[in-house]
Amino acid sequence: MSFCRTSSGTPEFAIAELNECWFPEGAGWNRFEEKIFQGPLSRITRDAINFIQRNYIQETIIKHPQRAEAERFWNFPQAAIEEAVVNAIYHRSYEIREPVEIRISSEDLVVLSFPGPDRSIRLEDDQVEDAVKSLTASFPNSNLLQKNQHVFRMLMEGTSVTENRQTGEKSPTVWFVDFSHPGNNRFIAVCQFKVRILGEKHHIIPDILLFINGLPVVVIECKSPKVKEPIPEAFDQLLRYGEQRGVKGEGSAPLFYYNQFVITTCRQEAKFGTNTPHTEKHFYRWADPCPRSLNNLDHGSSSPHDQQRIVAGMFDPELKASFAEALRKIIEEFGVNFLLRIAQFDRFQILVAVRSISQRYPTHRLDRMDPAPV
Repeated sequence: MSFCRTSSGTPEFAIAELNECWFPEGAGWNRFEEKIFQGPLSRITRDAINFIQRNYIQETIIKHPQRAEAERFWNFPQAAIEEAVVNAIYHRSYEIREPVEIRISSEDLVVLSFPGPDRSIRLEDDQVEDAVKSLTASFPNSNLLQKNQHVFRMLMEGTSVTENRQTGEKSPTVWFVDFSHPGNNRFIAVCQFKVRILGEKHHIIPDILLFINGLPVVVIECKSPKVKEPIPEAFDQLLRYGEQRGVKGEGSAPLFYYNQFVITTCRQEAKFGTNTPHTEKHFYRWADPCPRSLNNLDHGSSSPHDQQRIVAGMFDPELKASFAEALRKIIEEFGVNFLLRIAQFDRFQILVAVRSISQRYPTHRLDRMDPAPV
């Protein structure tokens, strides 16, 4: 895979290319300077790294009055840059004709490699098993909320194995959900799924469980209209399933380690919430089927009811991919801990806010937007 030049001097493959873009005013602004590298992969890698070292890596020296040695700092870690560039060039799929791109500003350096790793390169079975164990068999010794946050971090940040034995790549990132290509995931809905209560002989049987790649991410509790107060009754049953009523042995808390949200429904009424509230007032109707409009929903002559809105707004695989990208934008800007702190307002409401902001300011950073209403 050298992609050497032809006799005419042009690259044999147009995708054997790397673009470095310098944004003097910050990433996301229109003004930038571009440097293009073409040729064999080894030359592209060497020249791009050397160019970054010469032009963008800056050293700061701090001398202390009573110390012989000065402290030295660099704006970007050189070893990390070298590893990121090498991985982006050598461990990617070349089926899509897009160059590797490095975006540099005074605040950050981002390496973009589309469409990402070559999907024909697979991990060995024992490595897959190790990755699965890191998500299913290792939890912090804490409460349900902290275990749920632990799983959320792993879903968004991935995990790693020692090496990819087919390519030699060290510590490759392993993802449990393919956010970029929703069709590569498995979406399964199971009715009346029986879950064994640990240490007991009986079970809980949620009405509907939704799985992504085998992970139970949504629990739906349905109630008959014959029940006097169906939505409050469904909410109380979800608390029982998660052992959040203070009674041990009545539910299965591990079922909710992976949960992203829960839903209570009766006839056309439906409300959603997270798995942590202890009061029904924190469950809400889903009003806006963003990015669709109410007119796009198949609702006949009447207005779309709650179930139609919640299905359109929360259960579209493409929407989930967009949701993940929105979360990543927030994580890149503020860090995953910030996102976990505000998750009590529901992560899907965060998606709607971020999408609305992105449509209003498609090329701006979050911290440089005007205070216009969303």
